[in-house]
Amino acid sequence: MPLATEKASGNFNLSKAHTLHCRNDEQPAQRGPRRRHDAMPHQHSALTDKNKKGTRAYHNREATMTTHDIANTLVTMCREGKDREAQDKLYAADAVSVEAGAMPGMDRTAKGLAAIKAKGEWWYNNHEVHSFKMTGPFPHDDRFIVLFDIDVTHKPSGQRMQMQEAGLYTVANGKIVREEFFYTAG
Repeated sequence: MPLATEKASGNFNLSKAHTLHCRNDEQPAQRGPRRRHDAMPHQHSALTDKNKKGTRAYHNREATMTTHDIANTLVTMCREGKDREAQDKLYAADAVSVEAGAMPGMDRTAKGLAAIKAKGEWWYNNHEVHSFKMTGPFPHDDRFIVLFDIDVTHKPSGQRMQMQEAGLYTVANGKIVREEFFYTAG
């Protein structure tokens, strides 16, 4: 039965049409496959291009998080007490942390994730946290702010203090690359 007649009668077979179109090593139109099994070795298809939508590589790659996603994830993880895990997941290896003032024996700027973690360890080792409240995040383009209300006792001095702090975070390429803290202590 001719192909046109098969189409009109409803007996059309896509596989047969593809075979007829490709006989004598002719290539079908370069419009990409309709289904994964339609991609034939002699065709250039989107499935061989690692950077195009619709490819296995495109769908299997880790999606880059938006600033809003990162902000929400950071706040959620910190509220769950997973701030160290949040750093591993959300921070760039070369991230920078800037305090409003230098901590005793430290520079006010920590460069690199290892230095940021060391600064955090120092803080936890020197403070007893009585309460910790986060408000936000408040996203704006590639940055977001989180507000902190912290009730702590400085272990070496025994001085208890309530702190209000704002953290300004900057995101690039799906990672936090800079954090800056603004605070008063009393």
